[in-house]
Amino acid sequence: KKREQLTFRQQELEVLTVNQYDWEDGQTDKQLQLLNEAGQEINLYLRQNQSLLKAYQEKKWSLFAAKPLNFDSKDPQASLEIEGTTYRLEQYQVGDLHLPEVFPAKATEQWWYQSTDGKESLRILSLLGVLQFYRGAELDTGDFEAPLDLNRKPLDDLQYNRRTWDDEELV
Repeated sequence: KKREQLTFRQQELEVLTVNQYDWEDGQTDKQLQLLNEAGQEINLYLRQNQSLLKAYQEKKWSLFAAKPLNFDSKDPQASLEIEGTTYRLEQYQVGDLHLPEVFPAKATEQWWYQSTDGKESLRILSLLGVLQFYRGAELDTGDFEAPLDLNRKPLDDLQYNRRTWDDEELV
């Protein structure tokens, strides 16, 4: 079955994976891994704040590239500076990360930093005690051909599969 297509900046992209974050504050975010016709991956992060939805194009940083930040999850800095841009800690979230075909969900923490002009983000994620760093640029609604709907369920082949069994299979 063909995967879902998304038109972003006048490119047809194939949705490879959809990860869902369910935060304890009731918000739900999604991370999309997309593939363009040239075989390049594009990562989008859809952030929900109440009824507002903002999209960011992200690039994952290696731990080596993020090392100069000296980020400490036990005592996170109120602000960080990268290449002359200051990012302020806007939100700390705790919740569950739902990965395709992985059950149960994984407990996760996230620190959301926003640039002072509001156009860039720095997202630091702790998953099983391992930090991941993502730097993003806010996107405009005009970057998408159709409106994004965070509440829409993924297609059947993108849904999270859960293995179920009968008690008789365990005997």
